[in-house]
Amino acid sequence: MDFDRLLMPLRRALINLAVKGIVTLVNDDGAMQVVQATLLEGASHDGIENYQPYGLAYCPKPGALGLFLALGGHRSHTVAAVVSDPRYRPTGLESGEVMLYTDEGDQIHFKRGREIVVTAGVKVTVVAPEVVVASTTRVAVVSPMIDLYGNVSITGTGKLNGQNIAVVP
Repeated sequence: MDFDRLLMPLRRALINLAVKGIVTLVNDDGAMQVVQATLLEGASHDGIENYQPYGLAYCPKPGALGLFLALGGHRSHTVAAVVSDPRYRPTGLESGEVMLYTDEGDQIHFKRGREIVVTAGVKVTVVAPEVVVASTTRVAVVSPMIDLYGNVSITGTGKLNGQNIAVVP
């Protein structure tokens, strides 16, 4: 009997250690993202730090699911270990594939066979002092309209409107 009473705080701490919950608010303004969540017991918890892997930043939408850890078994110091949102998670990926995605359908899909597919609903912008596209076989641009601004330098041979051409530097 006394032994059970002695173990009760440890048992309670272990039960409180990890819990599922639902994100209700997100504050992404600081160095560390902070969320508010409703945990399984129905209580709302504020100021939960959302730990994110280095190099990946995301802002979960209210309603996202999370796995929350109470450090030391105390709910007063709860952190978000993982936040996921099955409402928007793409399905059907093959074993080993990876995809970055948004709730709007934009995707960067690292597919099997070492293929990468970028899908954007409106626009893809690359900003850099220099952009290099290097291909060992072919580069195809398929578009109803192509605009080029600035000086253009072309070297090599090819076809223009079906006619063979040679560009001499």
